Amino acid sequence: MIQRASSVNSDTLTRVLTQKLAATCCILTGLAACLVLPQTSAAAERGRDINARPNIVVLIADDWSWPHASVLGSKAIKTPNFDRVAKEGTLFENAFVSTPSCTPSRLSILTGQHHWRLQEGDSLGGSLRESFPVYTELLEQAGYQIGRYGKGVWPSKHTFRNRDSFGERFRSFDDFLKQRETGQPFCFWYGGREPHRPYEAGIGNKTGIALEDIKVPACLPDNPIVRNDLADYMAEVQRFDDQIGNIIQRLEAMNELDNTIVVVTSDNGMPFPRCKATLYDLGTRVPLAIRWGKSRPHTVTDFVSLCDLAPTFLHAANISVPQQMTGTTLLPQVKAEQNGQIDPNRTFTLSGLEKHVYPYPARSLRTADFLYISNWNPADWETGVVEKHNPEYDFSKTPWPTEPGAFSYNIDPSPTKQFLRLNPENSESYAKLAFSQKPPEELYDLKRDPQQLANLANSREYARTRDLLRRKLTAELIRSNDPRTRIKGYRNRSLVGWPIRISRELRDSKPEKTATALKLIKQQLQHLTYILPAESLAIIRNVPIWLSPPYDGVRPTAEYHPGGAWLQQQGRRPELVECVELTNIDIFAREYKRMPMLMLHELAHAYHHQFLGFEHSEINQAYEQAKASGSYESILRGNGKLERAYGMSSPQEYFAETTEAFFGTNDFYPFVRAELHQHDPRMEQILAQVWNPTKPLANLGKPAKRPDRRTALPQRAVVTPAPAAPNDSPVTNYKVTGIPETLELDPFYKKYIHASGYPIVSSGAVNDYALKEAAFLVDMMLKKRPDIRQAMIDSGSRMIVMGHNEFTSEIPEYQHLRPKDFWDARARGLGGSRQDAVCSCAEENVLAFPGDPYSTENILIHEFAHNIHLRGLVNLDPTFDDRLRKCYDEAMKNDLWQSKYASTNHAEYFAEGVQSWFNNNRPPDHDHNHVDTRKELIEYDPGLAAICREVFGATELAYTKPQQRLKGHMLGYDPNKAPTFKWPARLNKTKKKIHEDIKKQGNEREKPYKN
Repeated sequence: MIQRASSVNSDTLTRVLTQKLAATCCILTGLAACLVLPQTSAAAERGRDINARPNIVVLIADDWSWPHASVLGSKAIKTPNFDRVAKEGTLFENAFVSTPSCTPSRLSILTGQHHWRLQEGDSLGGSLRESFPVYTELLEQAGYQIGRYGKGVWPSKHTFRNRDSFGERFRSFDDFLKQRETGQPFCFWYGGREPHRPYEAGIGNKTGIALEDIKVPACLPDNPIVRNDLADYMAEVQRFDDQIGNIIQRLEAMNELDNTIVVVTSDNGMPFPRCKATLYDLGTRVPLAIRWGKSRPHTVTDFVSLCDLAPTFLHAANISVPQQMTGTTLLPQVKAEQNGQIDPNRTFTLSGLEKHVYPYPARSLRTADFLYISNWNPADWETGVVEKHNPEYDFSKTPWPTEPGAFSYNIDPSPTKQFLRLNPENSESYAKLAFSQKPPEELYDLKRDPQQLANLANSREYARTRDLLRRKLTAELIRSNDPRTRIKGYRNRSLVGWPIRISRELRDSKPEKTATALKLIKQQLQHLTYILPAESLAIIRNVPIWLSPPYDGVRPTAEYHPGGAWLQQQGRRPELVECVELTNIDIFAREYKRMPMLMLHELAHAYHHQFLGFEHSEINQAYEQAKASGSYESILRGNGKLERAYGMSSPQEYFAETTEAFFGTNDFYPFVRAELHQHDPRMEQILAQVWNPTKPLANLGKPAKRPDRRTALPQRAVVTPAPAAPNDSPVTNYKVTGIPETLELDPFYKKYIHASGYPIVSSGAVNDYALKEAAFLVDMMLKKRPDIRQAMIDSGSRMIVMGHNEFTSEIPEYQHLRPKDFWDARARGLGGSRQDAVCSCAEENVLAFPGDPYSTENILIHEFAHNIHLRGLVNLDPTFDDRLRKCYDEAMKNDLWQSKYASTNHAEYFAEGVQSWFNNNRPPDHDHNHVDTRKELIEYDPGLAAICREVFGATELAYTKPQQRLKGHMLGYDPNKAPTFKWPARLNKTKKKIHEDIKKQGNEREKPYKN
């Protein structure tokens, strides 16, 4: 059922001050049995034995830029072996290095972390401390043979480890294999020297590369010197490609190719001016293709970093990924069978530079639409130029000059660089691009300027975009604890995705109160992730939150700092600009009780300032109107007294206070949204608009390019099922892993699985087979509707599987529900709502444990139907909810479903119909009639059957419990070892009362809420 929040207005979802019940879908009575579904899966048949540990071969070029491969559209170059890996596996269109400098880039691959976290390992020639775990050694400890050929992390001196962590160096791949024990999995690093300089002058011409086919980058002059230099570079790339072919042939001869993860990529971009050792695409964007087994070839547009390789290898080898690794596994992308965006959260990547030959500290954020670069103190950057020394080299005789000045501006010596250096008058604009001092900020519009030549950082037209990207970059760097963002006396960390700075003085002097405050702040921030629209959440998640000691003579409080002038007057840190600062840590627990939406209040100020603008005319007009009306002059406060509303202090406080009521509970009347609707309907309407931006900005994050589907999508009369792809059966080789960091969930959650990208999570207590079965059912229900699944993912939806000995009030997302015993006794699954993204089910029902109180039906199908309706269909088709209501009203008019649960409201009507559509409804009783199957539904309520057919298509499910189909994803499950579900004694009294109330209710169901 849909549990309506208690309210003074029965037509509006609210949370009252004295008792708050969240808008969620729950099951009131028993639901039933299980599905038996087709077990064959084309994907599984094409796949590999996932229990076998794969070999891993990384072939990495030295200084190879995107797009210099024939499969990437480069006409002048021939790379048949890279092309093969791409065409037989996964080609990544948006792969970037952590840094465009060889040693730190390779160390970031080893450690699965951005280079700026690696202390001495952040620069060219740096060394890695023993405290950093590396994937090669973790694989070796797990029984892998590791080794390398060619360049590892050279020119590192290995100061701390006294070895190259890519493993012992071998003269060839064959020599490495000779040391391998029979059947032993291996991890081999092929460190090619190509296409690093020096080049044999003219090798490109000798190799047959046609100069006229070369596309000269726009940052370089188009002349014979440059074209020949580029041809030599491309010849080296082709030489590297030959080595790819040799190793693939060897793997094929061993019959190991399909059991080997083959990765081909580069450590940074091409060695030309404004390329390598810069944060432009020709320095950071690299080719990346991964082949593993006989998966369907596909091209992925997700933004990925080479930091993601280490966790990918460990994930594939069933080895736990160390917490220190900040990269994220690429297995979902590798195993995907469709082109395009796989993970909607992967919409940007970060890169940076500390020191190549010279220290040029900078960071960048790259999205599909923009490149933003922050350069730290570029006026202090050393050029490396030797005064009055401008030699002309004959590169056929001196291919690799190393005298002072040769590596000026962090650019390798080359014929191209020399031309710019010796001919500044003939190449003024190009020399300026290569050699001029960088500005503090750079911004490039990639749609208009894909070659990144016109810096728009000072353009008024782009000021808002620049500021949003700057804030996003700063927040990401704080979250990653970049040393460049550290503030003396404070510690950086991430909390539910927010960048946090914690005063060391507070932590040391008041550890208990600081810990308590952090716990409560975390609860509030976690709640915001459930209630705020995804686009506005992504914006305010970039606002840093500071926990500071109180200032002398100043009342402890919570504040948002919009500008620097006031901070300067008060003698506070300038870094606090556009941040929330909490100085009330001593009393935070008390403040939390008084102001349950305290964090939302301050973050609303940030949203108002940074995104809407304090000059927002509608908000200011609404404030003036409210102020003139006098309706806020004497109102009830949460302490029971009549006072002037705090929101009348200014338009900013008016916006923040009403935002609290709109999304939760304020400490002044109007306390909740229902009261706001009655008291100040104009402001309620404004809030509904401004908190739901219809355009995502600059691809800033989560999710990618998702408009507000309620307003932005074209109207249409019906939702038609998407055409099924060939071999569209869902995969059955489901794999349970740890929680991806990108989900940013409560530590309660330990296990994760996905159903074609749809996330399902649980605590560590839940049987893995329960998650696999849940994923299987989700895949089968949405087998014909990937568009619905994607809309649900975009909305933030996910499924929780409760353990058989866990109860509703223990689940972090449900801890606010009161009274706890009522919800624990009433719900073994909840369906979510337009406000609450999550749905849930229970382990004992999914796996049909003995004692399952709802053994005659499957709760997951009912609750997931609610989520399909309220998180998928309403966002995908603006007409669906109205059409469903009309169908429900017609059924009630015709006396269908009399006194049964389906008559409760239009949402329960749909969920009950879905159960029958999938042949999964309970036997007739006080809550359900005889309509148990699809055939019976079609005969009894053809209107509802037509809606189910529209939503699910002709999906066929054969109905049995999982114990009767112990194959596919259930292979290995032993139902004889299943525990017995038992209600705890504390719930006996509550359960008895609930059942008595149910029997008395008859058809007096709760009215449907209106959103």
